[in-house]
Amino acid sequence: MTKTRSVRRFKVHGVGVRTKPTNRVAFVCPCCGVDRDGTVVEQQRWYHVLGIPCVPLATLDSAVDCDTCGHRSGLAVLEVLTASALTEYLATAMRYATASMVKASIADGDGVTTEMLDEVFDLMIVSGYQYDELTLANDLSAVDENALAGALRPLVEELTPHGKQGFLHRMVAIALADGALTRREQMTLVQIGVDLGMAAPHINGVLASAVTHYQAAA
Repeated sequence: MTKTRSVRRFKVHGVGVRTKPTNRVAFVCPCCGVDRDGTVVEQQRWYHVLGIPCVPLATLDSAVDCDTCGHRSGLAVLEVLTASALTEYLATAMRYATASMVKASIADGDGVTTEMLDEVFDLMIVSGYQYDELTLANDLSAVDENALAGALRPLVEELTPHGKQGFLHRMVAIALADGALTRREQMTLVQIGVDLGMAAPHINGVLASAVTHYQAAA
């Protein structure tokens, strides 16, 4: 590596890094510890003479600069979900899982009872989401196995085991709102657990305890 030469503290020549902004991003700054706005920058090492970049050297990996604290991080920080992104993913997952439980009840011939609809709307409202018959109808049209798996996939690494357990527990409440757990409803609950990355013993344990809990409370 070339050493910097200086005359009376003025750098005659040396190596420095120049950056070029490429796009704006929202990310979790590891220094601030919260969601921040930032800029993705390309980095190029240059050989300087009298402060003027003369010879391009190595191209460095791109990075992210935090607008608030100025900390520069590798692009890996963009893989961490921001709080707003996680909230949006969780809302979609809740809606699609709920619609899947309703479709399972319809497929088993039970239809959609008033009790099930009340449980669906109560669950979504308590969870902080605006939900009505029109939204449910749209979700019933949009959801299938692939859409459900896609909605749950972002939560696999974000939810704790307890969080996944609570999510599945809520879906059991919807399934049992109109009576006993049907075969199609049970299959859908298992699939939700699998899509959340839960192991089979964990899924079976959650279903058994949840069914016992809700049946005892009925």
